[in-house]
Amino acid sequence: MSTGPSASDVASEGNTLDYIFRQLLNNLFFIDIVRVEAVQDGLLTVRSLLPGMFNAREPVQRQSVGRVPFLRLQCGDSAVIMDPRVGDIGLMAVCDRDISDVKKTRTDALPASLRRHDAADGIYLTGISLLNVPPTQYVRFNASGIEIKSPGTVTINGLAILPDGRLQLVNGVIVDTHVHDGVEPGDGKTGKPQ
Repeated sequence: MSTGPSASDVASEGNTLDYIFRQLLNNLFFIDIVRVEAVQDGLLTVRSLLPGMFNAREPVQRQSVGRVPFLRLQCGDSAVIMDPRVGDIGLMAVCDRDISDVKKTRTDALPASLRRHDAADGIYLTGISLLNVPPTQYVRFNASGIEIKSPGTVTINGLAILPDGRLQLVNGVIVDTHVHDGVEPGDGKTGKPQ
C-alpha cells in the first residue's frame, strides 16, 4: 500500500504543489453523501458512502459520525416534521468551523476548537430521492393542486381522515354514515353530530 507521493507527483514543482494540495484537501469535508445509521434524541449517527482513498486508489473506510443535527423546514414554532430514519441516504453539509458550542447553547458562540471542515460539524440536509425507497405517503404540490396520500389515518386538529376516505370525529363518530334516530321527514334539520 503506497501512502507517499508517486514519481510523477514530485517530477516538477507544480506537480509537488498539486500533490500537497490534494493531500491537504483529502481530509477536509464540505458536502458528503451519507447513510443514516441511528436516530436518537433528535440527532443522527451517519456514515459516508464515499470512502477515502490512498494514492493507489485503495479505499480507506470512513468512521461513523455521531450527534449530527438535521435540517427541518421550520419557521418559529411551525414546521414540517419529517425526521430521517435509519437507512435513509442523504446529503450532509459540513460547516467551516467547529459548531459544538452552537449546538449546546443554541446561540452565538465562538468555535469550540480550531477544527476546520470536519465531519463532526456536519448537518444532514435531506434524503436523495434517487437513492431512497419510493415514498408511500406524501404531500405533492403540482399545477392542478395539492395531493395528500397516506396508507394510514391523516389527523387534522382531531378530525381523522381514514385510509378509505371516511371522516371520523374525535369521539369516534364516522361522519359519512352517522344517523340520528327519531328524525321525521319534513323541512326540519337534525342537530349537530355528537
